[in-house]
Amino acid sequence: MLFLGNLLVILVIVVHRKMRTVTNFFLANLAAADLGVGVFCVLPNLMVNLDPNWVLGNVSIIHVLWSVLVV
Repeated sequence: MLFLGNLLVILVIVVHRKMRTVTNFFLANLAAADLGVGVFCVLPNLMVNLDPNWVLGNVSIIHVLWSVLVV
């Protein structure tokens, strides 16, 4: 649901010319940020909690370790 709702918000604002207002661009920015959180925070943490073996590759483990250490 996280991906579908945010993608629909962005799609509607991009496709329909009347929806291109300052407020709607702000909402599209929030939707894009929420997609980023979903992809870079929620999915790796879900993978770690569901399967103790790391299956996302070397680049992903560096990103997750960096994000855990910084945050």
